[in-house]
Amino acid sequence: MRLRCFFRAFPIFFLIAVPWVFAEKVRHVVDGDTLVLEDNQRVRLIGIDTPEVDHPRYNKVGEPFGSEARAFLASRVENKEVRLVAGKEAFDKYGRRLAYVYAGDECLNETLLREGLAEAIRYLPYEQKEAYIALEKSARDSGRGMWGSEMSRPEARAQVPAGRWGENVVLLISGAGIAFVFMVLQRRR
Repeated sequence: MRLRCFFRAFPIFFLIAVPWVFAEKVRHVVDGDTLVLEDNQRVRLIGIDTPEVDHPRYNKVGEPFGSEARAFLASRVENKEVRLVAGKEAFDKYGRRLAYVYAGDECLNETLLREGLAEAIRYLPYEQKEAYIALEKSARDSGRGMWGSEMSRPEARAQVPAGRWGENVVLLISGAGIAFVFMVLQRRR
């Protein structure tokens, strides 16, 4: 009796443990890491972040390599069928489906990293995190895509010493073209 109950329940446990996989046609590519399916469902590629594209509707200017990442993804998937494989999380905080996206046997999440058109996400957990960080490092070391850009090189960083307190203003520009300004205060002796 116990054995029979186990075998009746086993298929349910098996289905819960297996990630969903399905094929769907892509209607539109929003940017390098987001696409819209035929049924209007938005899909966010797991584990990667690409530079932002222009959003005139929101009065936002795109980042360097944003349009290149979008065009690259669109050339592979727009108006074509893709295979979507789920990770541990099904949706992000914006309601987009999270997936590893395949065109044939090519994982586009990985290809965007390999081509230097995306950064590996480090602040969220996902199955391929270490592999994706390694792919990004390889692209950086090879100077591919945005990592070959003037914006990502150390020369793009500026230190401007000034003032009695030894203020340093440090401008860092990421490979995605995002500028960060830091002020470092040190008391001079």
